[in-house]
Amino acid sequence: MNRIQELRNKLEQEKGKYAQTQNWISTLQETMKEEKKELERAEQAREIIREVGLETQKQLQFHISDITSLALEAVF
Repeated sequence: MNRIQELRNKLEQEKGKYAQTQNWISTLQETMKEEKKELERAEQAREIIREVGLETQKQLQFHISDITSLALEAVF
């Protein structure tokens, strides 16, 4: 009878470990989903910053070219 009780206790411990592991897996999956969303947002932000940088560079190039043209006109 004592052996049966030991086995029951062991079974209950293993059930507890299993439930704890399942909770841990669920938590990790949720964390992974959140991190994936955060990565997507960061990639979108990087793309927006890249586009703004390119547009700014184009605008600066235009203005510098315009100023240079005016300066050359003034010289000649």
